[in-house]
Amino acid sequence: MFKGRLGSILMQLLALLLAFGLISLILLAVKASPWEAFRNITTGSVGSMRKFAEVLVAFVPLLLVTAGLLITFSAGLWNIGVEGQVVLGAITTTWVLRVFQESTLPAASIIALA
Repeated sequence: MFKGRLGSILMQLLALLLAFGLISLILLAVKASPWEAFRNITTGSVGSMRKFAEVLVAFVPLLLVTAGLLITFSAGLWNIGVEGQVVLGAITTTWVLRVFQESTLPAASIIALA
């Protein structure tokens, strides 16, 4: 239907508008204000620097996992173990930080090891 870069952008905008429309219909069906809901989502996620930092804390691991999956998918493979890899990475990082907690190594070196 759409070709090229402009078509891709238009398709993404159409999908976004469709998603907002569907969510609005669901909210109206349960007698809730879509505007109030979207305002709460916006102020709850980027309403202050602290809230924005919390969003980034949750976003960065997802971004790293996605980057790893891009490599896997572009190779034509399927990876179903991403959640386990994230958990194992968290456990290993915690272990490394606990082992080197009393170390005299610089903090940057310990973080690099983790």
